[in-house]
Amino acid sequence: MLAKPSQVGHIIEDDELAVGGLTFGVLPLPGHAHRQIALGWGEVLFCADAVFGTDVLIKHGLPYATDVEGQMESINRLQNTEFKHYLPGHGRLTHNIAPLCEANLAAIRRGLEAVWDATADAIDTTTVVCENSQTLAIPISNIPQYYLFKSIVKASLSYLVDQERVSFRLEENRLLWQQTR
Repeated sequence: MLAKPSQVGHIIEDDELAVGGLTFGVLPLPGHAHRQIALGWGEVLFCADAVFGTDVLIKHGLPYATDVEGQMESINRLQNTEFKHYLPGHGRLTHNIAPLCEANLAAIRRGLEAVWDATADAIDTTTVVCENSQTLAIPISNIPQYYLFKSIVKASLSYLVDQERVSFRLEENRLLWQQTR
């Protein structure tokens, strides 16, 4: 939200990408962002934001996602790769991606559980955001952080609707979410 926009010059649709005389393998890993990819070169996989480093998970509490199901599927796919080195977009180089994948999946599950718990009774989106921030002990101290966190909560709500665990309705000009019984 604070970065200047960048122009898209090429949409990657193949399983290889040539840049500056190097050829990278392309691994689709959507979830954090639509059509996100990782790039493999030799024994290294540049993971983009498919997984976050431990320090980032501790600092922010939840990995950002636009599509929770896609994110979990991508993390599981990432665990089945066989690179010698993995470099997350936000994290340190690692030689064993499994613990990092498990930490990210655990954070996603904690977030989903917090959203699920908040919807025991009919609740509006803003209150779900507030309750989740408190439940997960994730303080929101600025506007960009609020909107990022709200996006994560909305992606979680959408996932729970797709799983038929939560339903929604419009009542008195408010969108309400509630666990299905």
